[in-house]
Amino acid sequence: MIINNNELKSELNIIEELKNIFEPSNNYIGIGDDAAVLEHNILVSTDAMVEGVHFLRSEASWDDVAYKLFASNASDIAAMGGYPTAYTLTLSLPHYWTNQDHKMFLSGIKDFLQEFPADLIGGDLVRSKEFFASVTVLGKSVSTPCLRSTAKEGDFIYCTGTLGDSRLWLNKIVQKNTLPILDEDYFKKRHYRPTPRIEWIQTLKRFPLNSLMDISDGLVEDLQKLCRASKKSFYIDGDSIPLSEEAIGINNLKEHKSYYQKEALIGGEDYELLFTSPEIINEAELLKENIKISRIGRILPLQEQSFISLQGKQHKASEFKGFEH
Repeated sequence: MIINNNELKSELNIIEELKNIFEPSNNYIGIGDDAAVLEHNILVSTDAMVEGVHFLRSEASWDDVAYKLFASNASDIAAMGGYPTAYTLTLSLPHYWTNQDHKMFLSGIKDFLQEFPADLIGGDLVRSKEFFASVTVLGKSVSTPCLRSTAKEGDFIYCTGTLGDSRLWLNKIVQKNTLPILDEDYFKKRHYRPTPRIEWIQTLKRFPLNSLMDISDGLVEDLQKLCRASKKSFYIDGDSIPLSEEAIGINNLKEHKSYYQKEALIGGEDYELLFTSPEIINEAELLKENIKISRIGRILPLQEQSFISLQGKQHKASEFKGFEH
């Protein structure tokens, strides 16, 4: 077996290396969560979008690219139990970029900031061979920031909204998957214009949340990150994963249920919240406030193996690989 020592490390390994080398000072909470925590519960996070990695120019419009870029950053702040207050934007413009492209991109930013108000306070413009954009977001925590590393044994695992929606659209467009979905426009919007749960988090923080993050790389993938940080394991009831049943179509769901369930377990970029709590939260009462949450599992002690129960069978977490950069 030949080992290539020059092969780039995985995203997880690179993050762990940075975390070990650059430990934060002054009581900051730094690398490892969705955002860093500064003084007075000020939050800061940064994320990028690269052509060919995060989107295909042939399939995405520039207003949708801009909207999704800001939405993903806002979600990181919600995932720390906060709300965004300001953004900066670094925009790298390729040779093919036109005034119309620029106008469309700005339109997407405007759409997002009108829906989720905060200030765009600065940034930078450069030239490049391919499109690249990076947003840094500042936020403020609602009371104490929530972390990934504080899940407790016995906690109930919850998620917001529905899962797998973004991936179903991506499968249809990129992989040309022919399995039916009833409301295609719904899944297209869920992929290109996700909703960061900024407004919901303020209500959810009425309850004891022991740990919190957002779902960007897939439910199982991200839950493994949370449990790795908390030194715990987990159990997921795959049959309780919330799906967009009406948009999929009831008959479609009955006929291909295992497919839709698997996509919900591994699908990334839904930007729903994933959290744990020592309490059973009344889901029906929250639904009256138009907040949808689902109890989907439990936190287990570290010595137990993480697993997923799906249609009466147990599966190892390693069988459900999410998105890796």
